Amino acid sequence: MWLPFITLPFIRKTTDLPYSRTFEFFGFIYLVAISMDTILVWLGVAIGAVLLAGMLVGMFVPAKT
Repeated sequence: MWLPFITLPFIRKTTDLPYSRTFEFFGFIYLVAISMDTILVWLGVAIGAVLLAGMLVGMFVPAKT
């Protein structure tokens, strides 16, 4: 959450964009990172649920010997 405020002064010194355009550019990158984080978390939860279900089904199905 504090990342834009920390890095914005460094980006302003290295780009030719005015302040408002620089903030829009960095805000877009920040929103993409946040949305990717959310997507990856939900993807991990879904994969974990599938693996857990597979493990539980494997416990109750008798092994063929």
